[in-house]
Amino acid sequence: MGPFFSFILSVAAICCLSCHRRSLPSSPYCPLCGQRLWPASVSGIPASRTAATARFLPLGPEVALAERKQLYFLPTAEFLRALIRLFRHLGVKGVLEVGAGEGFMAGALAERGFPVVATDLEATPATPYGVPVHRASHLEAVAAWRPELAFWCWPPLGSRAPQELLQTPGLKYYLDVGDGGAAAGAPNLVPRFRGRYLHTLSRLGYSRLDWGPFRHNRCFLFRGIG
Repeated sequence: MGPFFSFILSVAAICCLSCHRRSLPSSPYCPLCGQRLWPASVSGIPASRTAATARFLPLGPEVALAERKQLYFLPTAEFLRALIRLFRHLGVKGVLEVGAGEGFMAGALAERGFPVVATDLEATPATPYGVPVHRASHLEAVAAWRPELAFWCWPPLGSRAPQELLQTPGLKYYLDVGDGGAAAGAPNLVPRFRGRYLHTLSRLGYSRLDWGPFRHNRCFLFRGIG
């Protein structure tokens, strides 16, 4: 193959990668090389690492992440174990999940013997993952259940809710599972409130933005100031 054609293929591959990272592709295979790429968030994860959470996904982990609109984050079995260890290390008596969607994370934690209160502003009576999700805003949830720790997986970009949670009286900790404010949550939250980066927990979870070696999950632990 001549240098010109090699150059053309290289440019095409870069364009393909750039396009793929912006959105989920419509085909599970790359149109250039035929490699399986879809879905981005779980490609390359060993089956043993997703088996523990796959039972919560009616269509399997790959299809669910691509089609279920409320699921943006896939915790591995190691992530769930590390998360429970963190909760127990902190000695918190009550844990609240904000923005729980349909209750995927709460269901996975409950199966491992660590139930949490799951809440969401748009919660419905359905319980696809075996746990109820209570309809409440983040402030209503904290006032009703008075947790010592609240966590949120991939809060909306630009949301002021994490900041408001940190300033809520009685809340000792806030755990932000996202990407540090680039595509989720508040961009200035980490420097303003001095979030502690949790390296081990961060590398054990996967998001819809991930592709191959490119990882986006970032976990930060904050102390409440309310």
